[in-house]
This record gives sequence, structure tokens and C-alpha cells, in this order.
Amino acid sequence: MDTENIMYGHHSCVEFIKKSPGRVNRILLSRENYRKYAEVARLSQENRIPFDVKERYYLDKIAGGGNHQGIVIYISPYEYYDALELIESASANPLFILLDGIEDPQNLGNIIRTSAAAGVEGIVLENRRSAAITSSVMKVSSGGLSSVKIARVTNLKNLFVHFNEKDIPIISTLSAGQNRWTEVDYSRGAAFIFGSEGKGIRRILVEKSDYTIRIPVQNEMNSLNVAVAVGVIIYEALRQQGSRL
Repeated sequence: MDTENIMYGHHSCVEFIKKSPGRVNRILLSRENYRKYAEVARLSQENRIPFDVKERYYLDKIAGGGNHQGIVIYISPYEYYDALELIESASANPLFILLDGIEDPQNLGNIIRTSAAAGVEGIVLENRRSAAITSSVMKVSSGGLSSVKIARVTNLKNLFVHFNEKDIPIISTLSAGQNRWTEVDYSRGAAFIFGSEGKGIRRILVEKSDYTIRIPVQNEMNSLNVAVAVGVIIYEALRQQGSRL
């Protein structure tokens, strides 16, 4: 099987099996950890998922040296959602995250994890210039992939008219944004655009945004890590909305 379809690590695998058992094709457990994974064995039986017990070196090879903690699962490739359907079916005051050029799997995985924890309506990536949902992203997301919907589009700009129709403001996050991140009203929802730390957000997207915001930083730092910035801004939006958590 393609390594793109592999996930490993205790928490990530158990959460994925619980939330998306239909996408799990096979479970591998190391012999030395087998007794510790009684819950996994139970879940595999309940959901009729095949599982095997192997020697640790076998899992080491599959995980490519990653810290698999005695468990590896094979899963079906990620099926992206339709972006327009996500917007049309959005709940009241939805929060969306649009990612422009986020190519680092570690950052994408952490953004997914934070988004899942905050109840974000959806994440939208572009087909190009973006990390895809791979085993590395799944591992870092720590089970969050089962709780947040992710779509891919050819161009984020094409979605703007649909957000406008739903009266959802489009907000670009920049180191030189016109407003502090706490100064904009997110009470009716928002579609936040985040760019890569190197190139930032494309000018065409910034120009068509309703607002630009910034998180001030000190000590000659240019900006926060994008995954950290997502957390800061999303939880400010939740605070303004009286928190839905």
C-alpha cells in the first residue's frame, strides 16, 4: 500500500478508528504492545476491521523510523469535501480557514488540530502550492482530521463571491494588517486567509478582502508561526461569539 495511506501513533490511530472506522482498512499492532491495545482489538472486532500482530521491526519499517508506539493503521485516501457545499450548508456564524501556500505538512497538521478543537466549519486548500493530506499531516493533526472538513479548490479567489452572498466577511491576516486582530467584528462569522510565513498571502486575495488584520509582535520578530496565529485569531473569534465550546 502507498505510504500516503498510513497513520501511526497511539492517540492519532485510536481517535481515527473511533471517528472514521469505515476508512480503516487494516490495523497492525506490535507483539510487545498487544496487551496494551485491548481497546483497539475491541474496536477492530466491533467494526470488522482486520488486524494483525507483528514484530516491532516490521512496524518500524512501515513507519519509516517514525514513533509508531506499537500501532500502524492503513486507511483509505482522504476524500476532500466540496467547498461550495461547505459554504452553502454552513451553520450560523461560521468560521472558515483559507490557506494560501501552506506547504509545510507540520503546519497544516497543527492548523487542522487547532481547527478541530475550535469547531471550525471548514478548511480550504488550493490544489497547487499547498500541502496535501498525507500520513505526516494525519499524524500531526492528532485525530483532528476526523472532526474538521477540508476542501480543495483551483483558486481561493473564486470562493469570495459565495462568502459575500452569505454575508461572511473575508479577512486576510498580515504582519502589516490595518487592524489589530481584536478590533474586527467576527460575531457573524468569518473566512480567515492565512499565507505562508515566507511569501504571505497573494496580493489579489488581500485586495479583495473585507479587512486585513495583524497580531503585533515584539523583539524584532516579523510574525508568528502560521499555526500559532490560527489559534490566536480563531479563539478571539470564539470569544467574541460567546464561545461555542
